[in-house]
Amino acid sequence: MIGIKMRSAFWHKVVFLTLVSVVLSAATLLISGCKVAQKEPKKMVVGVLNLNPLHELVLKNLKIGLHEQGFEEGKNITYLYEGVLESVADIDLALEKLLEQKPDLLVTIGTPATRKAKKVTRSTHIPVLFAPVFSPVESGIIESIAEPGGNVTGIMIRGHTTKALELFLSTVPAVKTIYVPLHSPSEAARRSYEDLEKAAKAFGIHLIEARFTNLQEFEEVLDNIPQEADALWATHSHFIRTHMRKLVMAANFRKLPTGASSGLRSKILLKYSIQPPMLGNQASKMAGKLLNGADPATMPVETAEYFLGLDLKTAKRIGVTVPQHILAIADVINRE
Repeated sequence: MIGIKMRSAFWHKVVFLTLVSVVLSAATLLISGCKVAQKEPKKMVVGVLNLNPLHELVLKNLKIGLHEQGFEEGKNITYLYEGVLESVADIDLALEKLLEQKPDLLVTIGTPATRKAKKVTRSTHIPVLFAPVFSPVESGIIESIAEPGGNVTGIMIRGHTTKALELFLSTVPAVKTIYVPLHSPSEAARRSYEDLEKAAKAFGIHLIEARFTNLQEFEEVLDNIPQEADALWATHSHFIRTHMRKLVMAANFRKLPTGASSGLRSKILLKYSIQPPMLGNQASKMAGKLLNGADPATMPVETAEYFLGLDLKTAKRIGVTVPQHILAIADVINRE
């Protein structure tokens, strides 16, 4: 009987140890399987195309905004950006280099870069975020503001010219005729002039259009400001922003007030314009959604926020006293 009991105890022990071994093996396989399943999160790659040095702050604040959402540069996100392109002719090569590195998102600044990016990414699943484009529907970039369609969405900056002119006329109410240098090759300039025409008609203002295509013609336009002009207006144009100083100097020489719906930090007397840092913050929210899988085709295009800027040094030079009610609502005031 004792021998039988010993053999029984022995076999119970063997069975117990076998079961423990099986459980441990299963646990090991389960843990190993979890390690395989828990892969490293994908590192995102963002390509950037920019033709405007004034919009470097858009990219800077886009990065800050994405960092706040958990996208840390050098850790889980990489930005492909070689600086501001010198001309539209450089876009094709820059795009080719970017696409070779298979970006998860393309950020484009300006209409020419966005239009070309849309064309070359049409057959891919790469989303394109423009920040900004002046008039994306009219430019053929998207189908509609509410539902862009395709792989492109972003931020538009058209739609504030009427407010800009209203503020300008509240500041210099004696103005009746405005001289408008127009860079005719620029689509944004032509469309902003269309908006200005509508606003001017509503306010009873006469516009004198002066078209030009290059720097020499621009200087000639500024040298021949007509006597009946009461003011100058800077249309939305990369060319004019680049040479804004020339426009302001010509107007100041004639003691004429200047207005614009762009160039917040310029010496223009009154401008109602975007702020690149704020635009970057806004773009970062849209970029975060796209990187997390949102569909650009159904992501509505947003409108940039605008800010009122005044240059009191320019006002002093041309003998204009800015009304107190305009000073009170200004977001940016240059007093130096």
